[in-house]
Amino acid sequence: MRPPIDYVWNDVAGQLKEAFGYSDAEIESYSNEVEGSKDNLMQIYKALQMARGFENACNQQYMQGKIRGFMHLDNGQESIPALVDYAIKNGDKKYSYYREHTHAIASGVDPGEVMAELFMKETGSCKGAGGSMHIFDKSAYFQGGWALVSEQLPYAGGAAKSILLDRALGISDDENYEKQDVAPPADDDRISVVSSAREG
Repeated sequence: MRPPIDYVWNDVAGQLKEAFGYSDAEIESYSNEVEGSKDNLMQIYKALQMARGFENACNQQYMQGKIRGFMHLDNGQESIPALVDYAIKNGDKKYSYYREHTHAIASGVDPGEVMAELFMKETGSCKGAGGSMHIFDKSAYFQGGWALVSEQLPYAGGAAKSILLDRALGISDDENYEKQDVAPPADDDRISVVSSAREG
């Protein structure tokens, strides 16, 4: 189980012990996973820096007229993609909103492909057709940004249900991301991740 990042740790620790039977040693290993690890803290810090630097570069190119169309930056909200980068796995299904450049990168989409998408280049993640608001990458299970406020929430709910259905039906994705008649691994802990807009 990967607890949500906005819960009070003592509450989560109590639930892990009482409802799920985790031992004190297991709970202690979770409690020190970030604060007690320089490598984990550095991973989060690097993701913060990547998010800020990428959005600053986007802003500079947009102001010079090199990126056209809509441009919605995510400056000031770097903690979200940084924690997504730290907490998720590739098989997790990720949904974002119209400020999704750094969410895509945190989800495993190549930064060069994201920037190429903004420049409407063939080498972009959607061959230049998606632009700033509609980045998509099948291999990273990044299901794009959504232009309408909260439009992505029901899709993410459906993705969570699809994970449960995969387990119940004993099916999984093959190397081409097509469903096959092979059960997910016994320790399958995939989740659906969704980000929603915050303005102001």
